[in-house]
Amino acid sequence: MDYQSAVAYIESIPKFTKKNSLSHTRYLLIKLKYPGVLRKITHVAGTNGKGSVCIYLRDILLGEKKSVGTFTSPHLVRINERFLIDKDEVSDEGFLEAFHEVYDTVKEMEAEGYEHPTYFEFLFVMAMVIFEKADVEYIVLETGLGGRLDATNSVIKPTLSIITSIGPDHQSILGETIEEIAGEKAGIIKRNVPLIFDGREKKSRKIIENAAKNASVPYEIVDDSSYQLMNIRGKVIDFLPSTGYDKNDVWSINVYGEYQIVNALLAIRAAALLLETQSYPDSFKETVKNTEIPGRMEEVVPNIFVDGAHNLQAVTEACKVLNQISEEAEALPVVLYSAVSDKDYRKIIPYICTHTKAKEYAVVGLTNSRGVSGKELAEVFHENTKEKIVVKENVQETIEYIKSESENRPVFCFGSLYLVGEIKAALGGKSNAKF
Repeated sequence: MDYQSAVAYIESIPKFTKKNSLSHTRYLLIKLKYPGVLRKITHVAGTNGKGSVCIYLRDILLGEKKSVGTFTSPHLVRINERFLIDKDEVSDEGFLEAFHEVYDTVKEMEAEGYEHPTYFEFLFVMAMVIFEKADVEYIVLETGLGGRLDATNSVIKPTLSIITSIGPDHQSILGETIEEIAGEKAGIIKRNVPLIFDGREKKSRKIIENAAKNASVPYEIVDDSSYQLMNIRGKVIDFLPSTGYDKNDVWSINVYGEYQIVNALLAIRAAALLLETQSYPDSFKETVKNTEIPGRMEEVVPNIFVDGAHNLQAVTEACKVLNQISEEAEALPVVLYSAVSDKDYRKIIPYICTHTKAKEYAVVGLTNSRGVSGKELAEVFHENTKEKIVVKENVQETIEYIKSESENRPVFCFGSLYLVGEIKAALGGKSNAKF
């Protein structure tokens, strides 16, 4: 197969279906001679913040002249984004070579009576092959969904585990309560593998801490006491870490949202542990200041912001940033929202309407098969606000609309990473990784 045929094959694999067992994925890895097994692997789970933590950690390690393979999901514009070697997406040639190795091995397994891997399982194994061929020293793995049963959890002995913030999402799969969801995320904890986790949510903190103790795991907690907010200047946030590592000097991050401080600190502590340093080098500080997070309140063109917030916890933070930027711009924004059917948009939309002030709200349907129609989203908005509602059925016809509105006011587009990807693609944008 050529590159386009390989991508088409992968996209034809069911995405949201029953997972295979971890032993199934391990068997596939074993048949491939367990690629990546000798690398220093950091395994990252959580509801929100996983991608940001992965990017911060990757950048810090690169700043220390280490080679890093990073596997994240979903991609925003192009599937190669999921496989980063340092900051570069895997080449089409590298992608295709890994694809053929996995494809051929899968066919051997099927001949033995094994099921075909799911979409995510196939991509995860491809990532391990890609990183083995690139001979990276460090691998950063973001879980796809949950943790305990996620394909990435087939890695038997990572170097470090990280769990980011926990909140309601994918309840039909992970459980209805925070405790149940936290239990699934805590499933990545492995005996004697150090853990760093976000402990701001009390219920999840108790579950994760107990799991760590039961597994004899050394752990560190990052929460609101781990830093002091010093100043917010537009996109620049200054903070003072309050850990035994800091030198009592002010750090900065260059992304919107105070919540990103905790994500940065999770990565900073992780890097210090991985590199076995008892202090934070000045290079850490410089790297964190210059790190950019694609798809997280990203200004893709002037005055048009995109954010992947898709559950109530993430939307709550996105609304805070939206209000901050609008106040600084001294203009009521346009808020564009989209959603996929398994998200709790009937709770999210009322929150948006009561926690933001907008010139008007707009809704758009996604090309994704799980996308909720613009008409259905508009009905929920009409139930919760008297402001004007603009309905668009696809992103292409939305682009001229948001471009014209952004001449005089900020436009915020959120509700799904699929929306972020479609908007960036339509605007001719790309992820921060190189093509």
